[in-house]
Amino acid sequence: MKQRLPAFLLIFLFPVLLSAGNKYWTAGSGNWNDPAHWSESPNGKGGAGIPSVNDDIFIGTDVSSEDADTVTIDGKANCRNFNYGDGVNANKIVLRGNGEISVHGSLLFTHAFNDLFTGTWNFSDPAAGVRDNSLPTITTNNHVFSGKLVFISGPGPQRKNIFLANDNLFVNNSIGINSNSELILSDHTELVANEIILNGTGSNVTSRPGSKV
Repeated sequence: MKQRLPAFLLIFLFPVLLSAGNKYWTAGSGNWNDPAHWSESPNGKGGAGIPSVNDDIFIGTDVSSEDADTVTIDGKANCRNFNYGDGVNANKIVLRGNGEISVHGSLLFTHAFNDLFTGTWNFSDPAAGVRDNSLPTITTNNHVFSGKLVFISGPGPQRKNIFLANDNLFVNNSIGINSNSELILSDHTELVANEIILNGTGSNVTSRPGSKV
């Protein structure tokens, strides 16, 4: 049965969900938290500001650089939806650092890239329990993560933090699933990690037909 939130909570939640913008990586290699590397349009001028939890980010769309751009995350980074590539072409990038990237929506990699990032990917859905028949998704195109993946605790048993893995999820590190959080594997997908850690009540991995852990 669909759970409904009290009206006063919806008043605070909906502005967060509706006010997202787009930020595009530009101007070659640099640090994620340098506003000079973020533009409001593809191949645009930098200076648009550091992405927030409300911004969809796009990396690998900067055609002005012939060499691979190195994107370094050595502190805390945030975004709503994380997108690498545009579905057709993607400039090569190198992701490095040992900080934290918090994704508050879906993740999409349309191409493989050189992943030297040994920090932590945090996945959290601010719309947990509010969505109608939809879930944030993780699509990797067989990318291998070097860093840890952590699925943050949901607000409660009726508002679980749930993510759907659309394809294979390969992690050369650990996956942590915290209380009231769930990772669902789509049909005929595979989850491979050095360690899967279930932390607390309501944490679990759900396998659909043909998927395996």
